[in-house]
Amino acid sequence: AYQAFGVGYGSYITIQNCYLQDIKATSTGAIYMGAFTDSNANHITIQNNVFENIGGEMTSYLNHAIYISDHSSYVTVRYNLFEKCGGWSVHAYVHAYNSAIRHVSVYYNIFIFTPGFGAGGIER
Repeated sequence: AYQAFGVGYGSYITIQNCYLQDIKATSTGAIYMGAFTDSNANHITIQNNVFENIGGEMTSYLNHAIYISDHSSYVTVRYNLFEKCGGWSVHAYVHAYNSAIRHVSVYYNIFIFTPGFGAGGIER
């Protein structure tokens, strides 16, 4: 798995004005947060970024631009451009029993040729 940013334990982090291109984010995301049983990624803002050609192989469902996972809260994804993402542009998934993802806001983003696996650019 390859990602540009991994946020497992961070708080009050802003990722902005980045150009993320040609990242083979197999089974994670170009930006990945949470997932550890003791992680606590909270108050994460992802804004004003360009995600282009994430995952490489457009038919894979495991190549996400942003992967929000277990124990993530207060995540904001806004004002980003997603183009040619193989899996979901924004993917939120809980793996473990007794885990949760809370207070996620996704707004004012642009999705261009981001088919996702099946239906669209955002999955929860």
